[in-house]
Amino acid sequence: MTEQEKRRLADLSPAEYRRELREGAKEGVKELMGDYVREFGWFSLRVLGVASIGAVITFILMMDGWKK
Repeated sequence: MTEQEKRRLADLSPAEYRRELREGAKEGVKELMGDYVREFGWFSLRVLGVASIGAVITFILMMDGWKK
């Protein structure tokens, strides 16, 4: 935090200070959740891909076994 930001926060009333804290917390949570959603999204896509490939391989092996 820069000196200018510190001075600006020191000049705020308690209600304005709380509002600034809430807004900052909201922005932080949005950024954090965005990172988690992005990472979880890639992870879930990878899991879905592996599961789909496994299901196709299992289906092919089962069909091959039924033909014999």
